[in-house]
Amino acid sequence: MVRSLFVKVALVATLALLVAAVPALAAQGGPNPSKACSSSGDTIFGLPSTHGGCTSAAASGKLTGAGYSAQCKNLEVAFGGYPFVLEEPEPLPDFTVRNHGECVQALRYLHTNFGG
Repeated sequence: MVRSLFVKVALVATLALLVAAVPALAAQGGPNPSKACSSSGDTIFGLPSTHGGCTSAAASGKLTGAGYSAQCKNLEVAFGGYPFVLEEPEPLPDFTVRNHGECVQALRYLHTNFGG
């Protein structure tokens, strides 16, 4: 059974907020990104992440594969597993996400092309 996630503009907006927040997190992190993430509860702009996803973003100043992976883990839990559909407003394509790798690809594509 395919679950449907109505992300519309929200997913693109969320990705844009994540991207906007990462440089601030990196600056906050200074010499110890792990400590900065621990003190923020491993969140990026208030959105839950994994410690690795947060630390990677804080260290590099940009959303990385670990950050996308963390968001996909959150989506997987929220929707009871795969598959699910990321339904986007026109002219963006909808994405049927059948596994973790496809989720990471979809989020990276949306962020790279439409996230700012």
